Amino acid sequence: MYHYTDSGLDNVHLANGYIERETQYGKSVAIHDLEGLHRLIGTNIAEASRVISGPEFRFLRIELDLSQNALATLMDIGESSVRNWEKGRVGVPGPAAAVLRRLYLESINHESQLRPLL
Repeated sequence: MYHYTDSGLDNVHLANGYIERETQYGKSVAIHDLEGLHRLIGTNIAEASRVISGPEFRFLRIELDLSQNALATLMDIGESSVRNWEKGRVGVPGPAAAVLRRLYLESINHESQLRPLL
């Protein structure tokens, strides 16, 4: 199993869908469908019925291609709030997590009317 840490999440392990090779610089890993992997991770986070962690919040924000400042502006909050949630200094409030989850799910919905606005 490959521990995929490039997502910024500690709990992603791949059983398949990747190739490991030794190079002159060390081990190299190629993931077959990185976009699909990130969509699967994002969907699992967005659809989970548990509290969202700071790193998960950050993952969804990055998948939406939003800066901390842009997301803070969308939510009408301070950028430092987003930063503190992502660093785990304070928990992500339920309403903020709900907004980000819905934004993410809308962004991957190809028929969404919200998607072009993001």
